[in-house]
Amino acid sequence: MPQARKRLFIVGVRKDLGQVFNFPEETHGKATPKQPYLLPYTSHGEVIKDLPLWPVGEFYERPHDPDGHMSWYYMSRNRKAPWDGPSYTIVANWRHVTLHPASPVMKLVWSNLADGWKQKWDFSDEYEHTRNHPERPVLQTPRRLSWRECARIQTFPKGFERRGVESKFKQIGNAVPPLLAKVVLEHLISGKGLVSVRTERRPMAEQLALAL
Repeated sequence: MPQARKRLFIVGVRKDLGQVFNFPEETHGKATPKQPYLLPYTSHGEVIKDLPLWPVGEFYERPHDPDGHMSWYYMSRNRKAPWDGPSYTIVANWRHVTLHPASPVMKLVWSNLADGWKQKWDFSDEYEHTRNHPERPVLQTPRRLSWRECARIQTFPKGFERRGVESKFKQIGNAVPPLLAKVVLEHLISGKGLVSVRTERRPMAEQLALAL
């Protein structure tokens, strides 16, 4: 999934069955000597690169605000994830949705975390995603992700359509990513994840950790 997001899944199994559920093994992450088979995280820049670069009406703007499209609160943290990595969490509030990966790099201006977690970030003139790939698109004016891009990152099918714009962000951001749910449910329904209590392979704490 092209997104860095924590989710807690709790799978209950009837006690009389004498079984527990083991979550599927990890498939993506940073490869280590113990897990050399792990694949790199999916690039969220790559999964949305075929979508329009400036989809009018599909992302949050503040055209009549003297402070511009980005409020001071929005600029209090880094909102841009690298093109080649997973996106930050797709949230349900369209005002707080993170930046399109073709936007310029954000840099820390000042920080006073000891006094109420206050920071100030600003846009630079750098584009990390074009250093080795000059053919990639560039947004001179940074913008938030569109609802369609959020849906793609959340692994919704391409035909996903609903009424309204803000409501789409709520539905997409609050949802469990469909492909993630599919992996967990198939592992349960097929019986592959069910093992006898006597042959349980992992302690319960480790099982819950794998769901995050």
